Amino acid sequence: MAKLKTGRHTSAIRELRRANRKRLQNNMYKTQLNFLVQRIKKSVRKGDLETAKKLVNDACSVYDKSTKKGIIHRNEAARKKSQLTTYLHSSMNKA
Repeated sequence: MAKLKTGRHTSAIRELRRANRKRLQNNMYKTQLNFLVQRIKKSVRKGDLETAKKLVNDACSVYDKSTKKGIIHRNEAARKKSQLTTYLHSSMNKA
C-alpha cells in the first residue's frame, strides 16, 4: 500500500478504510444470522425439533453478540429472538 501523503484528507482516508473493515465484519454477522434462521425454519419443516432447539440457542447467542458489538439494536435482537422461539414453540405444539 502506498504511503499516505500528509494533508487535509489523511484522516478521512483512514476512516474510510476503517469503515470498510467494519462493514465486512458486520455483514459477516448478519449473513451468519440469516443462515441460522434459514436452517431453523428448514429443520422445523422437516420435523427435526431437537436440531431446531440447538439452532435457536445458537442464533440467540449470535444475536446477543451482535447486539454487544453494536451491529444491531438491542430491541431488534430481542424481537427476533422472541419470533424464533415463538415459531419453534408453535411448531412443537402442532406436532
